[in-house]
Amino acid sequence: VSQRLADYQRVSMERVDYRDYDAVDWEFTFAGDGDRVHVVNRNVRVDDERAYAIYWSTPDSRWDESFGVFEVAVESFRPAGG
Repeated sequence: VSQRLADYQRVSMERVDYRDYDAVDWEFTFAGDGDRVHVVNRNVRVDDERAYAIYWSTPDSRWDESFGVFEVAVESFRPAGG
């Protein structure tokens, strides 16, 4: 990713408590068109056969005010077949 995204900067990569799943949040920024883009990508391992990524991005200047959108997404997520 760091070679494909201009001025990529990792903010954090850490395990998160997310229901009963193995989950990691990968947070990073990169140079966008006029504003930095801020991303959080929640990687969720449901079982040995299924894993998902919940990807959310926003202009960095709106990160704090719009983080609730990501929180709604992860709260409403339901894996296929379960």
